Amino acid sequence: SLARWLTCQGRRFSQLQPHQARRLTSVSPHVTKRVKYLADPLSKWRERCKQLADFVQSVRRLPSTTRTVPSSEQSVARWLSTQLRSLEVISAEQVACLNDTHPLVSSAMRKRQNIVVVRQPSKAFK
Repeated sequence: SLARWLTCQGRRFSQLQPHQARRLTSVSPHVTKRVKYLADPLSKWRERCKQLADFVQSVRRLPSTTRTVPSSEQSVARWLSTQLRSLEVISAEQVACLNDTHPLVSSAMRKRQNIVVVRQPSKAFK
């Protein structure tokens, strides 16, 4: 099918000849977006990490989920919370990216990792 072919092209995007890559991405903005995502699945994740970095740099605090803050801040806060809960399963590249974001994020990561380390041994005794 066309969808399967496009998926294969996206995964091999870096191996395509320059003229092939140009033609593929010139088809439509939707195809371009999909192919670039398939070529680099972490691109959207890195974009969110940059949003977090920009937020923390500008306001010098971690984002909040309270109702009194803008929804854009709540969105970044929820994303960060998800990443902190997923530290054991996300890639080393993702952990490094988060860690390099800002010292406040690094501190939150260390706190979360300490909680996970403390909780894991208790599971082994059950």
